[in-house]
Amino acid sequence: MGRKAKEIVYPHLNDCKGDVKGKWYVEYSVLNKITGEKVRPRIYDGFDKLTTYKEKKAHADKIIKEYTQKLDSGWRPFENPEIEFEDALAYYNAITFKGKKTRKKSLKIVMKNGL
Repeated sequence: MGRKAKEIVYPHLNDCKGDVKGKWYVEYSVLNKITGEKVRPRIYDGFDKLTTYKEKKAHADKIIKEYTQKLDSGWRPFENPEIEFEDALAYYNAITFKGKKTRKKSLKIVMKNGL
C-alpha cells in the first residue's frame, strides 16, 4: 500500500552538487486535488547571469522565500479553465467521488455565492 501524496512540497534549491557552472534551479510541487496530478514547476530565471556560489545561493533564497509565502497564502500554479459549483457539497462530491479517469484535467474551482 502506497503513501498518501503530499499536497505541497515547498521550494528547494538544486545546486548541481555545488557546481557553479551547472544548471541551477528552484523546484517545488503542488498536488491538484481535482485532477490528481502533481504539478512540479522549476524556476531557472536569473541563475545564468550570476557567477559565484554566494550570488546564486542568495538569489535562490530570495526565490524560495517568495514562493513559500505565495504557497502559504493559498496561491496555486494551476492555469485552468473555471468550473462553477452551486455549493460546497457539489465541490466536495467532485473532488471525492469521481475517479481519475472520469475527471476533466486542469479544472479551476469557482464557487457561486462566494462559498
